[in-house]
Amino acid sequence: MSGLSIPRRLALITLVAALLASSQASAQMIPLVDDREVFAKVWFPGVSGSLRGLGMEDADAFGLFEKTVNPIITHSEPCTPGEPDMCVVSTADSYAFQTSEFFPTAIQFSGTTAASWGGEDLAQYEFRSIARFKFRVDTAFDYQIFASVDPGDWPQYNWVGGYVQLLGPTSDLTIHYTQYGFLQTTGRLGPGEYTLEGVSVGGSDVQHINGATYSAQWIVNPVTDTLIVTQPLNQNVACGGTATFSVAAVGPPGNMTYQWMRNMVPLVNGPNVSGATSNTLTIPNACTPDAGYYSVVVTNTVSSPQLSMPSRFASLNIITAPTGIAEDPVGPASVPSLSAPSPNPFQSSTAMRYTLPQATRVRATVYNAAGARVRSLLDDERSGAGTVTWDGRTQAGAKAPAG
Repeated sequence: MSGLSIPRRLALITLVAALLASSQASAQMIPLVDDREVFAKVWFPGVSGSLRGLGMEDADAFGLFEKTVNPIITHSEPCTPGEPDMCVVSTADSYAFQTSEFFPTAIQFSGTTAASWGGEDLAQYEFRSIARFKFRVDTAFDYQIFASVDPGDWPQYNWVGGYVQLLGPTSDLTIHYTQYGFLQTTGRLGPGEYTLEGVSVGGSDVQHINGATYSAQWIVNPVTDTLIVTQPLNQNVACGGTATFSVAAVGPPGNMTYQWMRNMVPLVNGPNVSGATSNTLTIPNACTPDAGYYSVVVTNTVSSPQLSMPSRFASLNIITAPTGIAEDPVGPASVPSLSAPSPNPFQSSTAMRYTLPQATRVRATVYNAAGARVRSLLDDERSGAGTVTWDGRTQAGAKAPAG
């Protein structure tokens, strides 16, 4: 019996040299974090000796990475009882691939995963291909992004999935995301830190499985016209205080329009927001629901062509530590409380209990050890006692790997 073959599905991205040459140094990406790897493991759980195969490669920081890992295992037994000759009774392999590279003005990557087994013994396997670059750009820039994801056998099998996404300063702020099909767009962003990542992960014991195939091409170009000269700054405000974000632009005030956003959603003036369309945004009585990332788009309405420029993302962090408040020993808790996850570690699900003395916004998000968002569990106004439960699955419904 011969080993089973695995289709080598991949979508290589070729960067266009002319586009790279046209990008100016002022829009270069400053590398911050390189988190790339390919990993594959396969084993026969019930076979004496616990036959296993393992392959793993990590990328050198920000260099060319083109790796394939393909552990293969076989289980052999005597062809005839009592005879020395051995015959293969089962074979299995797991596969992960990636090619990627970081340039000063561009990123390209693609990857895929797969696994299969055949014979008398059921095999299990895990695989992942992860391309993740975090970088900083110190000026406003235009970008082009082309991304594609073939989900493979997801959602037929739970623990198989993949995606490509562009994140802002933290994994809370998703700018682009696709887990199925094509994403092709252009845009403009302000100076700041960003992360571009592609992922294909999975594991199962089915006889043949194709993981996701992902690819992306990302190119940045400088915005040559200066419009914003003073960027909004991060704010730390005690719950109930006032948060203020300001921006200064070049040009006559009457020619400028402003649109402030929270987490990229346009704001409107109301009881708790003023200046949503001016150069200064004020949030009185700010508290937990107002936390997030604030930015503004400034437009010169008389320029030809009309010029618009986004600012950096400025964070609003709400400080909720109580001062001078005693707890009521018989009434409801006067300060929020949150239990540790239990059980931890867990097999099927884990839960955290919380108590809120008054109605407030509750956001519960699961992150992995690398800081990437895995699952959003809750974003709602709650009060009193409650429980947040996680079933161990990602946003796409796949079973999350360890870590």
